[in-house]
Amino acid sequence: MWHMDANQEPNNEMQSRYSAIERRNAPRIETPFPAVVRSIDVANQPFEVHTVLDNFCGHGVYLRLARQLRLGAKSFVLIRLSIMPNATATFVALHGVVLRTEKRSGGAFGTAIRIVHYRFIYTAAHEYSWQGR
Repeated sequence: MWHMDANQEPNNEMQSRYSAIERRNAPRIETPFPAVVRSIDVANQPFEVHTVLDNFCGHGVYLRLARQLRLGAKSFVLIRLSIMPNATATFVALHGVVLRTEKRSGGAFGTAIRIVHYRFIYTAAHEYSWQGR
């Protein structure tokens, strides 16, 4: 995929190099927020892993995982909306469904999860220990 300034019209050269269907229909936030993912991998093994988001929007999240998830697998993602380690933070807890996985460099799998339900969790730094999870 190619990345383009939203205020510019694509030129013919860029359009001819782009080979996949653009799936994004909402603006994305591309901040590497820390996240915890719980789901089922392709071997039907449940797991929990700490990772960071590649990007997210109101419809879904995209992140890299060492395990490949089953398409359609239900997933839980807890996102910490701060990259500062000991700061008070708001969390987003979401339930979603795996839309796609893509083999990435280094053996990771890019994973797109469609948000089915979410809620914000407002907390003080002493109420939730992110490091301890």
